[in-house]
Amino acid sequence: MKTADIIKCAVEGLDMREAVLKYGITFSRNGFATCPFHAEKTASLRVWPDHFHCYGCNAHGDMLDFVGRMFNTNFIGAARIVNQDFALNLPLDRPPTFKDRLQAGRIADERKRKRDALESARVEYEAALDTWTTLDLYVIEHNPTDRDADFSPSWVDAIKRRELALYRLEEARTALYMMEDAKWTTISRQPA
Repeated sequence: MKTADIIKCAVEGLDMREAVLKYGITFSRNGFATCPFHAEKTASLRVWPDHFHCYGCNAHGDMLDFVGRMFNTNFIGAARIVNQDFALNLPLDRPPTFKDRLQAGRIADERKRKRDALESARVEYEAALDTWTTLDLYVIEHNPTDRDADFSPSWVDAIKRRELALYRLEEARTALYMMEDAKWTTISRQPA
């Protein structure tokens, strides 16, 4: 494994959307940001976990491409910046040792595991929210209007299930926030 491969392996473990926030890029509610590579009034930069694309100037690439363009430097210069900003401890001035290669693989695997766990928590939260919303709407729409009318068994069942769904929603929300907070803490508190 060459130094360039180790750099790419380590950088692939970073979530690009979170990383560009560190460089001052802010996102609108619809997920777009103002592109730093050209003058624009309407945000046209979209960032995914592994790449970016600007619909205004057609700039496209991975984390190193973004940092290279932002700081007007080459691959190694961008690698040095990312290495320093995210405390990756990459061997940039010497050939990589077996230990370096092993550590780069572990870092990438750990970041991927955390990203997958966070995505799983997001999916679970969205499913819990959908369930609770569906039950809540059913209860509201089928609420008996007449005081003397018998309660529909399906309405009573929906009320019971709605309470459990609300509990699951709160659990999923708490888990998601804790994971997101841990992820942000990991990114913002890099070791020196």
